[in-house]
Amino acid sequence: MARHLVRYVTRWASSERFSPAEREEFRRGVAEVSRRAGDGKSREYHVGLPLWLANVEFARQVQTTGDEYESKASGADAVEYLKRMLALFASHELYAVFVFDDSDTWLRIPDLDRSEVANAFFLRTIRMITKELDAGLVLAVHDDYLGLAGYREASKWLSGEISVPRLIDPRRGIDSILRDRLAVAEIGAPIEDVIEADALGHLAKHYESGKTIRDALRIAQRSLQHAMSDSIDRVTAQLIEQAIVELAERA
Repeated sequence: MARHLVRYVTRWASSERFSPAEREEFRRGVAEVSRRAGDGKSREYHVGLPLWLANVEFARQVQTTGDEYESKASGADAVEYLKRMLALFASHELYAVFVFDDSDTWLRIPDLDRSEVANAFFLRTIRMITKELDAGLVLAVHDDYLGLAGYREASKWLSGEISVPRLIDPRRGIDSILRDRLAVAEIGAPIEDVIEADALGHLAKHYESGKTIRDALRIAQRSLQHAMSDSIDRVTAQLIEQAIVELAERA
């Protein structure tokens, strides 16, 4: 994991490796930060490409450290090089936070038990990050993990746990989440222009059948993709049902 993190950060520090879409997103992000800073309202965060890359000298230092690891170091040196990168962030008054937002993929493979992999992740990777790195950590954990010995041990190293409760009013809750997603993505369209009321109700009923909020949002995302590819103005109940069937077949 340390090797992966070194390579991942190095990749984002190397703008010449960006795809055209990533270059455009980065350009727009930097322009937005500059605009807000001009108003005295510098943005605290940005969803998308890391905007610390706007500091060319800093990005070059990070890239140099990563390239040095690739050319000279062994796998055993990965943690030390990761510490060097974190020290570079600290020297620029930035605090690194590692976010694992999709940690349930190892267990959710039909007819294949990956519990051993998940246990190893908790016992080795989470221990490495919490014990050896001066960085923050946010870890999304699916309910299936709570009974694993690896997670129970790793939870002792975390500063706290937050349980996400079921939505009391699924329709209202999902509506609020989708509105917030539009706001974060800086899309000015009202929710009514994106998803029809019947579609929102159908999505809420799917959640009420025992699904998680992540399941519901995955359905919404797939439905939106279909709407865009078919040039449909809004997500419909039919598209929601189509996405439910498709994802059920893949499960």
